[in-house]
Amino acid sequence: MMRTVIAAVALVMMARVSVAAPPTALVCGGGKASAKPTAITAVDWCSAPGVAMMGVLVDGKSELHEYEELGQPHDTILTRIVSVDYADVDGDRRPEALVVIEQTAWFASRNEPSVSTDVAVYEWRRGAAVRMATLPAGSPVTALSVRRGVVTMTSGPDRAVTRHRWSSRKRAFAALPTAP
Repeated sequence: MMRTVIAAVALVMMARVSVAAPPTALVCGGGKASAKPTAITAVDWCSAPGVAMMGVLVDGKSELHEYEELGQPHDTILTRIVSVDYADVDGDRRPEALVVIEQTAWFASRNEPSVSTDVAVYEWRRGAAVRMATLPAGSPVTALSVRRGVVTMTSGPDRAVTRHRWSSRKRAFAALPTAP
């Protein structure tokens, strides 16, 4: 009897642990875009409007050159959709999209580029993908999971683990401490 209880407790503890998986890489150029999407999982993230901070996505990438017309060194901002995964983040039993976005900026006044990575979370509302929130991440994002409203990711050269929980009341994410 005692062994059965211990085994049951061990199984419950294992079920609570979520193993993070590598994000699902975005693949573009596989054919023509579908008609107007009717769900978040049908969005063509390779050309979705409003995803890139500046510029228009083509094959999951955008490129913006500021002050190029002056004929001198200019600022360049590259945006790339790295991956897209789907999970129920807010507990409504419908999937949200977790879009890993990498942005590289070269400024004429600096020698080194600046690279930033975010995980943008989109929901389907009124017939369109709407950004719910953006979670900062390191580059690259090597693991991403969602379990019971908690987004856990491993990112950056140091493979830091971060956790965020969605609050439906506040309509925002709150950072959580990482497990030891």
